[in-house]
Amino acid sequence: MSDKIEFSRAEVVELIRQIGEMTISLNSIGSAAIDLPEGEWEKAVVEYIVETSAVERLSSCRAILSAKFEDEPLGEDDESGLSRELNDTKYWDVSEYRSKHGL
Repeated sequence: MSDKIEFSRAEVVELIRQIGEMTISLNSIGSAAIDLPEGEWEKAVVEYIVETSAVERLSSCRAILSAKFEDEPLGEDDESGLSRELNDTKYWDVSEYRSKHGL
């Protein structure tokens, strides 16, 4: 497995465009929170995520990045090196949320 992965300029531009737009937009919402009525910035975040299909767009970015690992051979554990490297990724979990908030 090589430590180098190549992307086309178009792929990189698209990734930067999508990630940048979402990052800057969410930051702008956060910055505007002080001027919004209480609780409104949370609504603005949800509205932004839903109306701009942010989850789908992030998934698309992930697909562009992950595609470069498709030909990676599986190890004895039937996992790719990328999968093993990502094993410690912490994902949101409803059980943890409920526990944290007493729900």
